[in-house]
Amino acid sequence: MRIFVGYGYNARDQWVEKYVVPLVTAFGCTVVHGRAVFGGALPNEIIGLIHSCDAMIGFTTRRDPVGHDAAGKEQFTTHPWVVQELTAALSRNPAVPFVEVREQAVLSPGGMIEGANFQRIDYEEADRAGCLLAIAQALERFRGYAR
Repeated sequence: MRIFVGYGYNARDQWVEKYVVPLVTAFGCTVVHGRAVFGGALPNEIIGLIHSCDAMIGFTTRRDPVGHDAAGKEQFTTHPWVVQELTAALSRNPAVPFVEVREQAVLSPGGMIEGANFQRIDYEEADRAGCLLAIAQALERFRGYAR
């Protein structure tokens, strides 16, 4: 199986490369990503890669602070490309099965992603092991979706 992994290519998200990529590989899957492609809008090359995959894991992790919620907790945006990648997975017919891994305090991407009937894993940095376990369970479910 080919799994597209979308995440922010920054120091804060290095745990995805360190732990998630080897986990996906351990399940016998090939990891696909858009790390080598740069630009403003999501290029057709990346959309094609996503559409060629059997499933996707998209990490909506903290990027920029945007203020506080009603309880005074800080809120964050996420990486626009990851949101676009998730939307690309959803827009394929049939949709590429995906799971969104959303970090605590990250605002919902909203729109199609929020309304889609796909799994979301809540991620808290203090419980990274729990997140990795949930990702492993999602990978097992993806096997049932393989085309």
